Amino acid sequence: MSVSASRVTDADTIPGEILVDVDEDTWSSVLAPGYLHLYLAAHGHEGTIAIVLTRFVIDHGVAVCDLMDHAFVEARSLPEWAESEATRTQPGFRTEGSSMQSGTYVGDDETWFCAIRYAAYRRGNVAYLLHATGTAPAREGEAFRRSIAAAVSSVRFDD
Repeated sequence: MSVSASRVTDADTIPGEILVDVDEDTWSSVLAPGYLHLYLAAHGHEGTIAIVLTRFVIDHGVAVCDLMDHAFVEARSLPEWAESEATRTQPGFRTEGSSMQSGTYVGDDETWFCAIRYAAYRRGNVAYLLHATGTAPAREGEAFRRSIAAAVSSVRFDD
């Protein structure tokens, strides 16, 4: 499928920008190795939103939308995963497909809320897989969990 693949950690190396709709009163952007963006919850909340971008140099004729075929597998393998949403979009005007998934799982003796978005993009012989994950302890409450899911679902590549 690809000639090479590499994680993008410097936003200046992509032809555009990664956008996310976060409430700046609730989330603080921090620098973290290995992430394109990382947001930490503030003002008494616990949670993170992590954004990772992988760049692929691909062969002609590769179906980039096939990256979405396994979008739901990872979360569904988490301990005691209880899914509340799992949607997938087909290739459209600017993307090669995307997915959005949310639910809860048990880890470290606590129930966690998790929202995950994947989106695939193709620009010539370069493909990008955008991966955003938001997590918080489930005890944070429904309103905060909805805000995480909304922020994660808003993550997009704008060129």
